[in-house]
Amino acid sequence: MRVNDAVIGAVLLVLSLAVVWHVRSFPTIPGQTYGAALYPFLVGCGLGVCSLLLIVKGLRERAPIVGTGRGVDAGSPAGQRPVAFATTVAALLFYLFFGEQLGFLVSSTLMLVALFLAYGVRRAMV
Repeated sequence: MRVNDAVIGAVLLVLSLAVVWHVRSFPTIPGQTYGAALYPFLVGCGLGVCSLLLIVKGLRERAPIVGTGRGVDAGSPAGQRPVAFATTVAALLFYLFFGEQLGFLVSSTLMLVALFLAYGVRRAMV
């Protein structure tokens, strides 16, 4: 099942408006030009801008609101999503259990190689 990007963008826009509305109630810090609401406000505004772009993209596609995923074969990238998702979860668990022993550089390199292979990223020809 595929949901149109405009629908997802609208949901995210409502979320961003709720965040921006809620941070108005955060207390100000005396003597500071900015307070605790600055970062959540910026995140809410960024989410709002991205959701508007997603809505525009969804409306330009003129796709149905909800479509079926028919016509996807197992060899296509969309057919490999469960394997890629499982690899992502496995990579996070790998880092959780072995990150401290191996160190960041080794474990993150191994994770990225596994994720690149799972998501079908090919080396760019330079």
